[in-house]
Order: sequence, then C-alpha cells, then structure tokens
Amino acid sequence: MLDTIVYPAGGKTAFEFESNVADTSYYGYTNTNNGVIGGLRIKSIKNISNSDTLYKSYAYSKIGATTPIQSNLYHWQQEYTYIDYNVNVGTSWATTVKDVMMSAPLYPLTTSNQSPIIYSQVTEYAGKDSIQNTGKTVFQYDLPMDYNYNFQPVDMPRLLNSFHYDRGTYTPRLTAKKIYKQVAGTYSLISSLGNIYTHKNRLEFNTGLKFDRRTTYVSVNQYREYISSYDYVREFIYSDTKGYTDVDLLTQTRDTIFDTNGSYIVSKTLFQYDSTTLFVISDTTFSSKGDTIVTLFHYPLYFNNQSPYTTMVFRNILNPIIEKISYKNNIFLQSVKTNYGSWGNNIIAPATIQSQVLNNAAETRLHFYNYDNKGNVVSVAKENDSKSTYIWDYTQTLPVAEIRNADSASVAYTSFEADGSGNWSIGSNLRDTTTAITGSKSYNLSNGSISKSGLTTSRYYRVSYWTKNNSAYSITGNATGYPKQGKTVNGWTYFEHRITGQVQ
Repeated sequence: MLDTIVYPAGGKTAFEFESNVADTSYYGYTNTNNGVIGGLRIKSIKNISNSDTLYKSYAYSKIGATTPIQSNLYHWQQEYTYIDYNVNVGTSWATTVKDVMMSAPLYPLTTSNQSPIIYSQVTEYAGKDSIQNTGKTVFQYDLPMDYNYNFQPVDMPRLLNSFHYDRGTYTPRLTAKKIYKQVAGTYSLISSLGNIYTHKNRLEFNTGLKFDRRTTYVSVNQYREYISSYDYVREFIYSDTKGYTDVDLLTQTRDTIFDTNGSYIVSKTLFQYDSTTLFVISDTTFSSKGDTIVTLFHYPLYFNNQSPYTTMVFRNILNPIIEKISYKNNIFLQSVKTNYGSWGNNIIAPATIQSQVLNNAAETRLHFYNYDNKGNVVSVAKENDSKSTYIWDYTQTLPVAEIRNADSASVAYTSFEADGSGNWSIGSNLRDTTTAITGSKSYNLSNGSISKSGLTTSRYYRVSYWTKNNSAYSITGNATGYPKQGKTVNGWTYFEHRITGQVQ
C-alpha cells in the first residue's frame, strides 16, 4: 500500500490505513472477527511541512450495497447427497452441507467487478480524529440499485466465474455533502449540497448461455467419504447470460449556504441531456434572489455542416464543448467558443478561443499556433501577448521546457536524458553515462557536432550549455561581450552566448 509521498520541494503526505469493518452479521453470514472483513480503508491523511502538520481523518458508517446485495452471491451451502448406513435404521439417502463464504461474488460481474464493500456515509474530519478537529464534512452515497436476480439455481458444486449478469463496475453516487465547523465541541452547519440522479438508457441483452451439469455425490463408507455417483454427464441445465447498459445522470443539485444567524441562501440547478449522446446540453440555476441563469452547451454535432466539425463527428470526436452561452433572466450574458482546426497528421485541435460579453463584439482571447505529430500544443499565446513555446520529450509524453517570447522554429533544448533531441541536430545517438551535470547522461562532442537550423539572420539567439572544459566553445556569430561564464558545479561550468547573423 502507498505509505508516504515525499515532495522534491519539501514536505510529504503520509497515509494511515485500517481494515474494513461491517456489522457482525454480514450478508446473512455471522462474522466472528469483530466485524473485520476484507480490504483496507483510509484512516487518516497527514500533510507534513517543515513548520506544520495538517490532518484529515475519516469515519465510516452504514456499510452495505442493495438491501443488501443478495447473500447467495457471496455465500452458499455446498450440498452433498450420500447414502447413510446405520445398523439400527438401515440404509437411507441423506444430505450434508458445507458453508462456503467468498470475498468476491460467485458471479463476478453480477453486481460489480470490484469489492462489494460500499459505505453509504463517510465523514472527513479536519483534524486528528472526531474530537480534535476544526470541523467535518459528511458525504452520503447511493448504494447499487436493487436488481432482481432471477437466475436459475444450479446444483452443487457451483462453478465459479459464471458471469451470469454483467453490470460493470458500480461507482457510488454522491447524494449529499454537508460541511460543518466546530467551536467548543459544537458543530454548526455551514453548507449543504444535495444531488438527484435519473436512470437513463437501461437496456438488457443476451450475451450467451451458461451450462452446468447435475452431479450427485454418494458416500462410499460409514465415514461419509464422497465420490460422484456418475462417471458420465447425466443431464445439463442452462440459463441465459445477460448484459446491461444503464447510466445514472445528475439531473438536479440543491446548494444551501448558512450564516451564523441561522439564515441561509438556496440555489437549485437543473441539468438537461442530449437523448443520444447523454452530454449535458443545458443547466438552469434558480437563485434565492429570483434570478434564473441558463447555460447552453454546444458540441461538434451542433456544427456538423461546418469544417472540421463534420470530420470530428465522422471520427466520433463528439464530447468537446465547442461553445458555451449564458443567459440571465433571458438576457444574453456571455459566450465562449473554441474554434477547432485541422493541423495535419489527422490532428484536430483548438485554433482560437473567442469570448463575447453582453453586446460587445466577440474577441479572440487565445491563439494556438501549432502542434506536434502527437497532438501536443507547441506554441500558444494570449491575444496581443508573447508566445509560450513547449518542447516535448520522453516519446512526446511530457513537456521538458517552456520558452517565453519565442516561436517553435527559434528554440531548442535537451538534457540528453530522453529519446528526443529537443529541436537540435545531434551528430550521434551515443550518450556518456559516466558523468552529467543533471540526471545521468551527457554528450561528448567528439562523437559529432550539435546544430540548430532555420534561424533568421536579423534575430539574436541565446545559446547556453554546461561543459567540463575550462573555456567556452567557439560559435560563429557571437555578439560583443559574449560568451559569458557562469558558476562551476562539480567540475561543470556554465557558458552563455548571444548569436546573430546566422541561419544555423
């Protein structure tokens, strides 16, 4: 388990765990271990700095699922049929059973593919525990819907992994959140949030058949040792396996804020969804002042007759919000629109972001100038502002440098650690792993030169590097007063040049 996160700039976060605990009667099965069941839960989180420690501690209650998840998904009595011989009674047929308890469902995807342990209420204290705190937040969650499991009973022993009903992974829905502050042992409610959900697109479909065979077990002696009474398949039973699709959509929230006098302000928001994509297409907020604020959301389908949105729809890129428009009491407030463009390499990404407020003309607020072949933004700038340019490395998954007031053709950077060259032309793929100013690699110029092409002769460029040489390298085009020498660290010295009049 994750124990501690230590941060490079100082400080750390420490986690404390404890066992999950349920009632002693769990899913119809008596728990003799003081209610302790499988898995762990967070007991506390400590954020530790050089001067202070901030605590969050947790309390859990109302463990459950449906009312509850049916016990036969986790517990069954394995039945054996046998011949019992008694000298006084004679031979007779009898049965015996063995209790089997599972930590996961016998039908693993019947309810979920995760632990059935779900807490319907979690309390987070802003302090060490339920006494030493400045306040608390109480979260309440919906439990899984009470589905009706009408599968055909199967003779024992049951086969595991039957996958009768696939309902995917259940994520508890937040139905309420209440925030309290504590003064002298008394909690006062500061705010509360309530959520209402609606079930959409509930469908059932067959996924196949599940077969089992009936097998009878008989005893071979008076000590009731059992063997199968049949060495061949006597009969099969089967049932449909099913899959289900449904989604729970947040359709209403109610937010209440309280003051010290007991007065409160209430706002309610209603959400509407597209019947096909299930994306939010509007939210309507009613405030305590009687105002109504409506926000509309437009997606690529709304602009399907325009380029590149037609291509986005064809490629099933449906979820980006292209335009957001807000009204107050039916009067236009503002809009924000992200204009997408085609950038080559099958990349469709934002080109500009425009904003309009009241009756003012729409203004462009942000420009995206180019992207790399993985869709990473390379240059971006606010309107009438300098550009920010990024260099991506580690197979173009992480930005390793940000350069201000320069375009992508004018910058280059590498630490020789990753696979990329950072816009440099490097004479060799060889790297020196025996010495480095940072990381674990450096480059020896005896393996080939390093250059940057595509420069403009009228511009000035800064070239900086760390070297183990005692003097700077010779670079054509140095301005007067350059190169300049910086500090020396562990035998490495920093030099900086100012170059002009060069195309490379």
